Amino acid sequence: MDNITHILKDAQDPDDNVRLEAEAKLKQLEERNRPNFLLCLSAELSREASPPECRCLAGTILKNSVEGKYSEHNSILIKQWISLDPRIKTEIKESLLMTLGSSAPQARHASSQIIGRLAYIEIPSRGWQDLIGRLLGNMAQQGASPPPKQAILEALEYVFEEETLRFDKDTIDGVLDAVIRATSFQVRLVAVKALRNVHKFANFANDDDCRNRIMTAICDAAKSDEAAEVKHAGFGCLAAIASNYYMELEPYMEPYSALQLRLWTWKEALSLKGPLLRNSLLVGWLMDGMEDSHMEVRGAAACTLGRAFELLHSPALDKRLFTNEDFPRVMAALSKSGKDVPQVSKEVYGAIYFLARGYDQSISSEVDLSKKKISSELSPFLTGVIDALLSASELDKKTPLGLPASASAYGTLIEAVRVINIWDLEAVLAIIVLMHRIMRRLNTALDAKAISSDDKTNKHNLQALSCDVLHAIIEKLGNSLHADKVRESAPFMCLQFCRVLTCDCSTARDKAALAIGALARAVGPKFLDCMPIFLQYYSVKLFYPIYLEVICTIFHALGDEILPCCDYMMGVLYKGLSQPKLKPQILACFGEIALAIGKIFEDKYLQAVRKKLKEAANPRYYANVFDEDKVDYGIQLRQGICKAYSGILRGIKDPKSGLKVAADLVEFIEAVSKDQKRGGRVTYAAVDAWAQFGLTVESWKKGLISDLQR
Repeated sequence: MDNITHILKDAQDPDDNVRLEAEAKLKQLEERNRPNFLLCLSAELSREASPPECRCLAGTILKNSVEGKYSEHNSILIKQWISLDPRIKTEIKESLLMTLGSSAPQARHASSQIIGRLAYIEIPSRGWQDLIGRLLGNMAQQGASPPPKQAILEALEYVFEEETLRFDKDTIDGVLDAVIRATSFQVRLVAVKALRNVHKFANFANDDDCRNRIMTAICDAAKSDEAAEVKHAGFGCLAAIASNYYMELEPYMEPYSALQLRLWTWKEALSLKGPLLRNSLLVGWLMDGMEDSHMEVRGAAACTLGRAFELLHSPALDKRLFTNEDFPRVMAALSKSGKDVPQVSKEVYGAIYFLARGYDQSISSEVDLSKKKISSELSPFLTGVIDALLSASELDKKTPLGLPASASAYGTLIEAVRVINIWDLEAVLAIIVLMHRIMRRLNTALDAKAISSDDKTNKHNLQALSCDVLHAIIEKLGNSLHADKVRESAPFMCLQFCRVLTCDCSTARDKAALAIGALARAVGPKFLDCMPIFLQYYSVKLFYPIYLEVICTIFHALGDEILPCCDYMMGVLYKGLSQPKLKPQILACFGEIALAIGKIFEDKYLQAVRKKLKEAANPRYYANVFDEDKVDYGIQLRQGICKAYSGILRGIKDPKSGLKVAADLVEFIEAVSKDQKRGGRVTYAAVDAWAQFGLTVESWKKGLISDLQR
């Protein structure tokens, strides 16, 4: 199996044909000689000269060979491993231990996982008895660098993850000693994670010396200033211990640490959705935490509250964490804390986000009043929440770009808008006010001068976030009885979004384009009033995928009303075809436009578009190309052609014109079928277009029969 490296590389090739052939070869190798196949995989994983992606895949396949997704399959794989020749198993295990010292992180990680899995299989039947000693010995070697130590600790973490295993006291003491001694910054995070599993095997409740050593190491990690990840892992470890030994921890806890520990313990329990938490006592206790004098405690309380809302509070599904009587206090605390320091307010925004999401349901005129009332619970507090979120992210009048925009605050605004009951007048009025406030904020961002690079970044982020919120508001109000409020502001919003389209930030441009599409759908044919503004910013240099999709949306929204703008818009699209990168999607656009305006397209643009489709189908664009980018372009181009034909055939009403287009499609599909390297995506697109023709013929049948009978 000397060529396994090449096969593993091909198994990750983007080309479907190459990848499927390689996967089939790997399957054949396994079926032909499974022991030798596993041995080759372990050798590939340990081989430093092999490409990282090949080593990674080798590790994944090897791991999947001893661990199944389902219990029945798992049992089969365990039996297969146990039945292997002992020499093969020993060679594989030696290779895995050697890989722990590899220079490639992915290979080390894969090896640690597989070692943990094999320990679970072998140790209960008295196999691999020297594993722990080997790991500890390698770790204790003088001059051992941090990466191998990290890998060994990670392997220990996986080994001791299996609580069904049994080890003697000396082994546990040796592992604890090695893990606790791993205090250097590079390995400390992995050591704390390992300790979270290893402590379960120690005599924590009755051995004072053992408990003191463990707690000293964990508390040091929880108070660490080295990195947030180490502190996070430390508190997570404390929470895991507290779930079983809470009373034994009291001597180690200062008042401040005790409260944080309780918060982390609640979070740990919340992840299990414990039934004891399903009451309002938790909420009241967390409200107290949000008033604490320590910033970290307030932030942790808000974070835990958000987690509680996410898991346990969903009135739309008849799940409640607190009663209606508690609602005012909860909302008052959240509104107040939303103006706290950023470290706290960020967590508060998350809590509000999950609280709002719990009320998410489809509200329509057919929904009974009891369901409407559930969503209405938020309405009296919506104005206060919006004020808190906007105040926390308020722009400074003199330096509006001085601070980065709070993405979490804007994201929470979007969620609040999305779930409100559109039949609740109080909520609707709050959203209308929010719309105008965000429009003013976006206008400020557009007019503000960005002096530094940070200013420029903040400006772009603020534009993107503002467009995102307005997009949500447009969709919410546009589908309600209050759509007129969107129509009144549509021209000004369209101008704002178009101005954002000219910035050099792709994210902001995407958000603005999507907001324009939402505005067109909400306003419908009345969007024609916005077209003079939109056409000022309509040019090839602004074309990119999402923008082109929005152009199609505008055609669909306006329908025949777009006629006065059609010639100009089609002319610009024709110019865009001169740019190869734009051609596939512009061609697809023609199909959507045909669908949107039907007879107009058929009379005015069909002949020109047919010529352009035939020109684009010329094999010179994709035949005999081997460069990966050119191959992918050929696939995209032919997909765009198929989408164009599919849309045109559905949009055409005259069977005679339709049959001409169908003849073009047949010619194109015939050429595609001769290309053995076309790939699955092109095949599926061609089949879909042809299937669409079959459906369209049914709609033409009566007209064709009438013509034949004349």
